[in-house]
Amino acid sequence: MSDARRYLQATQHLDGTRRAAQDAERALQQEQSALANSGQLFPVKSVELGHEVTRYVGDIAATFAPFMAPPRRGRINNPRRGGGF
Repeated sequence: MSDARRYLQATQHLDGTRRAAQDAERALQQEQSALANSGQLFPVKSVELGHEVTRYVGDIAATFAPFMAPPRRGRINNPRRGGGF
């Protein structure tokens, strides 16, 4: 097999691998964007350097909503603009 043919096969293989990685990345981003608006958090566990790491993907507001204060509403009473007595 000639060097040119091996080089051509290697570049084609590399291009195919890159396309597959890009497609997988796009699919992951679409899935994460769908989960971000779902109103829930989902744990994603992985092993990094021998340690189990848990990351959470989803709607952060779902976790902190019970601890958030209700929105404040008020009325400004300004006599110079006709809001006074």
